[in-house]
Amino acid sequence: MLPASKRRGTPTGGGNFYIFKQTSPDERRAAMQLIKFMTSPENSAKWSMKTGYMGVSPAAYETPALTAYVKDFPYAAVARDQLVHATAELSTYQTGRIRKSLDDAIQAALTGAKTPVDALTEAQNQADRLLKPYR
Repeated sequence: MLPASKRRGTPTGGGNFYIFKQTSPDERRAAMQLIKFMTSPENSAKWSMKTGYMGVSPAAYETPALTAYVKDFPYAAVARDQLVHATAELSTYQTGRIRKSLDDAIQAALTGAKTPVDALTEAQNQADRLLKPYR
């Protein structure tokens, strides 16, 4: 588990599957077939064991293969076990740019390059500018 001071937390994220509005019905069916294949408990378990990413569902950890793997290598379950401490990830328009601005502000405050108030005010102003077209 990640260390904690006042409370536990954990980063979340990963690779998402998307189906776009402009796809045809055949493309949507094919996309769903791929998504179901990739996220099946068996394939999710294989993916977890081969890559180190966590299984995408509790059912993946109930497969014989991943159950045995976790028994022999308990670290493979740490990311899963930390999820109870996770919160929703930042999601907005321009997420990458907004997140970078916030990360830069936090880094500037931690290194003393800016006061926390100045750094976060600057990040908020940049977020407001980036999101203005979406309001």
